[in-house]
Amino acid sequence: MNKDIKFCKIQLKTCKEGMKSFVYEDTYITDPTLDETGRYPVDPKKYYNLTDSQVEEMRKVNLPILEKDTDDYKEITGSKIWLTI
Repeated sequence: MNKDIKFCKIQLKTCKEGMKSFVYEDTYITDPTLDETGRYPVDPKKYYNLTDSQVEEMRKVNLPILEKDTDDYKEITGSKIWLTI
C-alpha cells in the first residue's frame, strides 16, 4: 500500500522499495539532487520547487537504500542527497 504525502504542488509517494519519490516530466525522481536524467546535479528547491522538509524527508528515507545498492553511489552519480539542509 502506497502512503501519499502531499507537500505544496509536489506529492511524495512511498515506492514499493520503500523509497520516497515523485513524478517529474514522466520520470520517477528518487534523488532530488539530480535532474530527471540522473546525470546532472541540481538544486532541488529551485529545479523541482521542493520544500526543505520534502528534500530532508527524501534524504532520510532514500539515502540508506541508495547506499545499500552501491557503496560508491555518491561518487558515481555526483548526488548531493547526503548533505543536510
